[in-house]
Amino acid sequence: MYYRGDVTPHRTWDELYTELQHVTRQHEFITSMYVQAKLNSRALLDQVFPAFEKVFGNLFSATALRVLQSCLNNEFEKVESIIEEQTGKSHSKDWVGEKANQLKQTLLNWANNKKKEHNTKHSPCRDGIPPI
Repeated sequence: MYYRGDVTPHRTWDELYTELQHVTRQHEFITSMYVQAKLNSRALLDQVFPAFEKVFGNLFSATALRVLQSCLNNEFEKVESIIEEQTGKSHSKDWVGEKANQLKQTLLNWANNKKKEHNTKHSPCRDGIPPI
């Protein structure tokens, strides 16, 4: 089929409407990437430190992220000061101490479970390899 140069589109959209469509699609794409990143982070956190979710309700708050960073860097002694610094005057010192103790207990339980799993799963005697 041959077209001369005088073909006009079926509909003509206002430029603002077209830009709004484009921005809306970009927003939807970025939002879906954000949601996927949060889901991936949560799945990874469940593998690395499964009990962390029980300590903090919002895993992506500034306090939770700073505490997680210090835990992953083996800086457990800084946890209480980080919680106190992040919460400021919005929570009492008793609350801060309670959260720090709850987190320390969770860390101890997690470490003990990891040791038990390591000893049972990778036992040289169990795998038929004599201990050295």
